[in-house]
Amino acid sequence: MDKRGYIPVNDLMETNVEVVCAVGDNRVKYLRQVAASPVK
Repeated sequence: MDKRGYIPVNDLMETNVEVVCAVGDNRVKYLRQVAASPVK
């Protein structure tokens, strides 16, 4: 994990630990998932 708690991966979602992959918002990436509720 990096200093912010995210997991660095390559383009195949592979980590530097054999047989360990990471996907989703726990990995190092430019954008994070954004969710919004419709306004009523």
